[in-house]
Amino acid sequence: MKSKPHTIALALSVGLGASLFATDAKILQAPIQQKELRLATKPIKPVNIKPRPITIKPILKTNLHIVLPPKKGAEKKPAGPDPARMLSLTDVIDDIEQIRYLDSVVGWDSRRIIQDAEAPNHFYYLPSELRLLLTSQGYDLNFQYNATTSDDKNSVLMTARMAPPERYGDTALLKAILEEVMQSALATKELPPAAKPHIHAIGAINAELDLTTIEGGLKIPKERIGIQLPATLWDPMTITMRLAPDEAEALLALLSGAGISGDLKVEVSGKELNIPFIMRYTRFTGEPLPEIEAWARGESVKSVTNITPFPISLESLNAYIETSKGPEPIIKKLKKSSPLKPGESRKLRLPSARHVFKKDPLVVWFGMTVHTDCEPCLETIDEKVRSGIALNPLETLSFEAIPNVFEKFHIYKIRIKVKTPYFTQKADKIATKEIELTPEKNSDNSLHIYMPQKRGSTEPLLFKYKIILIHEDGSVKEGVWHNKRETALYIGAKQLGTIVERKEKE
Repeated sequence: MKSKPHTIALALSVGLGASLFATDAKILQAPIQQKELRLATKPIKPVNIKPRPITIKPILKTNLHIVLPPKKGAEKKPAGPDPARMLSLTDVIDDIEQIRYLDSVVGWDSRRIIQDAEAPNHFYYLPSELRLLLTSQGYDLNFQYNATTSDDKNSVLMTARMAPPERYGDTALLKAILEEVMQSALATKELPPAAKPHIHAIGAINAELDLTTIEGGLKIPKERIGIQLPATLWDPMTITMRLAPDEAEALLALLSGAGISGDLKVEVSGKELNIPFIMRYTRFTGEPLPEIEAWARGESVKSVTNITPFPISLESLNAYIETSKGPEPIIKKLKKSSPLKPGESRKLRLPSARHVFKKDPLVVWFGMTVHTDCEPCLETIDEKVRSGIALNPLETLSFEAIPNVFEKFHIYKIRIKVKTPYFTQKADKIATKEIELTPEKNSDNSLHIYMPQKRGSTEPLLFKYKIILIHEDGSVKEGVWHNKRETALYIGAKQLGTIVERKEKE
């Protein structure tokens, strides 16, 4: 039965009791739209749908890869998932708009629900994908520098916790949908009359991470990637990567943009299944306003807090409820209000979920736009991630000689000695490196340093350099050491003329 619009007395406080709720509920909005999440420059916007029950069509064995026992009898004991018996909700729900909407709400994969090998009313669910976990403490991400390892080795350990895009109550919604599927099966006498659906998270046994997409030519060999598997794939898992410092720097840059992606290859009853994997700041898992979960459980709340690093615009209060025609989405639209800033709390006046939706909801959430196109927010995230690690930004030293100096001073090549403690992350001893410039290759960007933190108003001393000239006649002229506080050095006639004149006087 379709829900009618309601006028209800609930409000988020913005000022002195201003109501944010509209009185009409015509458009249902969910918090995630898949196509909006490809680029960090676009906000995460809600999906739109008209409220209507999920209608399950009659089960026909010809259009399902699922076997249901024809005989009545006692329930069989579950033996474990059988990947050959895969149910996609597209097989039993004709409305593709409903499927897309479900996919935007829940964390389980609507196209890969696996039936038990023996017990037909037992089903197993897979995560739709794995994302970077966000909590009230920030991203569950850490870069640890190992000071005892040489910097040209894998001296940085990245640890990240990944999890499905879980929402409180979404497995209850799956069970309600499968109950409708069971009723359809009973109508065709494909299941015992007493059969009720039971759902289980897939257990994690063996898994391997295949990073198929890393931009910028960065490649992380599989032997340097570790996975600490949880009891089930529905629980957070820990991913580790052993990185060289320049790889860690490149990875940090990617997390603010395109991110890294691939597949977690898991073994399920002898068959390999792939679960999409995406690590990016703008595509996270974790309830942006955690108080909604307590409210869904019947607890009282006095405020909501934006735990994300991005501004959030609240647009609706959404739920799925059970009806005689199946699970139905419900909407309570919110009036426009100023976005919740990162970390901001806002007072909340909200009746019980049962009062708002006229019955206990299966799952409830805020429809919202997460403004992930906030560039200052991404910069703040990067600073916070770096603040927890001993890994300073890696910068390139740029050396360039003006082309005409070679002919003017009859120079065969220019050698530049550079000494600094910042060639390594530890910066505990001074090292010297050397580069060469020639008429054919008058610039060089092969040296890198870890930038020290600025203290006071003076820029820190980055390195010292000495210029050595090798002339066409084989003579050598050597300059003195100079201090440098910038990463770029341009060598012109005036600077080289000083070296030539000083040596001639000597």
